[in-house]
Amino acid sequence: MTIFLDRQFCEQARQSRDPRFDGKFFVAVISTGIYCRNVCRVKLPLAKNVVFYASAAAAQKKGFRPCLRCRPETVPGSFAWQGTGTSVGRAVRLWHQDPAQSVGQLCTRLGMGERHLHRLFLQHMGVNPMAVRQSIRLHQAKRLLDETNLPMSQVSQLSGYSSQRRFNDHLVSSYGCTPSQLRNKTKHHATKVPSLSLQLHYRPPYDWDALLEFLSIRSIPGVEVIEAGEYRRSIRLGGQYCLLRVRQDKANHRLLCNITPAPESELLLVTEKLRNMFDLYADPIEIDKVLSLEPRLQQNLKRHPGLRIPGCWDGFETCIRAIVGQQISVTGAITIVGRIVARYGTACDLGAGVTHVFPSSKKLSKELELDHLAMPRARAQAIANVCHANASGAIDFEQMGVEELMKNLQNIKGIGPWTAAYVAVRAMHEPDIMPVQDLVLQKMLIPSERLTAKQLQTRAEAWRPWRAYATFHLWQLATDTI
Repeated sequence: MTIFLDRQFCEQARQSRDPRFDGKFFVAVISTGIYCRNVCRVKLPLAKNVVFYASAAAAQKKGFRPCLRCRPETVPGSFAWQGTGTSVGRAVRLWHQDPAQSVGQLCTRLGMGERHLHRLFLQHMGVNPMAVRQSIRLHQAKRLLDETNLPMSQVSQLSGYSSQRRFNDHLVSSYGCTPSQLRNKTKHHATKVPSLSLQLHYRPPYDWDALLEFLSIRSIPGVEVIEAGEYRRSIRLGGQYCLLRVRQDKANHRLLCNITPAPESELLLVTEKLRNMFDLYADPIEIDKVLSLEPRLQQNLKRHPGLRIPGCWDGFETCIRAIVGQQISVTGAITIVGRIVARYGTACDLGAGVTHVFPSSKKLSKELELDHLAMPRARAQAIANVCHANASGAIDFEQMGVEELMKNLQNIKGIGPWTAAYVAVRAMHEPDIMPVQDLVLQKMLIPSERLTAKQLQTRAEAWRPWRAYATFHLWQLATDTI
């Protein structure tokens, strides 16, 4: 079974090398046996010599080798791998986080049988799960070879290979050369630990300024700093505290990220978290195609092309921030969260204005004194309950599915649908959730009247599966009109 691709559309995108279509399909050249991204700068082959595939895995399954020039492994999420919120999308994300897990282990985490997962992959990607896993492992290995100086044994292990021999054989069969030869062809390597540099690509357009504005208004004192077009924050990795710095390289459609220090064993985890945090898998064209049908949203799509959903580094931190912010101003919430950090956070001067690391749920569950939170007792108790639930594993922002997480959060007294939806969107990267109880959303869609939550929900059905993006466009519209 194969995915239908409009050949005329793909050919036009290939001829124009339009970066907006990077990753929506892959170009395989029959005469060379190599597949590329549509933005590859090689001399364009004749149209009669190319075929198009919806995923890198599908091209590899047909025997094509990845191009060493345009590096398909760096593409910001192929079109066929999208569908965030579906079982296929979640399966691919889980494999990116841990490519060593088997299909059976993945099915256990997804709560479905292998036959059903196999059927879904064929339907959405045109290949079976094992082919996708093989492609992910190959691309992870190629990225590590190009972007780090890790020894081959570590590259093999981090890429999910069970043996060094299988790792070597796969790369030779896919690229036509050994891992060492591949590395020698790369001119630039990432900086050695303790500093790690990453280049994460995205599909343009990308409204970096709007994303930074959103994060800046809500930045936690001591933990986050946004200035001069750069985002900085403290993060906890492998038992140590690190400084994360991110800025945009607009000309090359990528974000430049630096982590100091950065344990090598966390590299794949870091890159996947950053891609989700800055919404690098988003496809603006597909999103705009749906949202532009709404006149009110169309205004903001033109004003803020490529608006992304600001994700987060840590779901627990975002949840605490959301609970504190219930029924008070953003400024007031930041003041209270700042006090929590100052009192319970870990002081570690990482430089560049970052002085603290947000306290862990285990520390807060043991030490948090509700009387010092300067907020209603019920809301303070909700914070304490979330701390205990996360510390005990009853709520897991990394492993739980969206529905399970939202249900468990709302089972805690003091947390309602708005907070659960907000956390799901920012921490779980869920593109089709809208907090319809939000007063700003109810007022912004039709300026002359306020919709009820039910009316807004009905209106938003037309925006699926991108209701979270509609949410942020309406919030941005409200910010611009203040």
